[in-house]
Amino acid sequence: EPFLRNLTGTEPLLQAIANQPHCLDTRLVLSDWLEEHEHPERAQFLRLHVARERSDACELEHRRLTELLEDLLQRHAITWLQGLPPRLLERYQRHRLHFAAGMLEAVTCSPDEV
Repeated sequence: EPFLRNLTGTEPLLQAIANQPHCLDTRLVLSDWLEEHEHPERAQFLRLHVARERSDACELEHRRLTELLEDLLQRHAITWLQGLPPRLLERYQRHRLHFAAGMLEAVTCSPDEV
């Protein structure tokens, strides 16, 4: 998670998430930290992902949350993905990114993009 790794003070929270990746509460603590440190959009992105993960809502609500997430990602992806290989950023396409509970989990790319 390039953006989060580069923020001073996130190390303990990122380690806690790495130690318990399925614990959504730790991600909410990180979202609070982001909000307090002037990164409200990234905080919202995490919260919406957690809400979608926890939701037993109907398909319509799931779709609404997904649209909000896609909108945030589209507006902020270049900033949040800083730290990935430059050639990958030049060819950024949303469908090649996989976020799990609000954090970048995987990027699909060809060998020449790394």
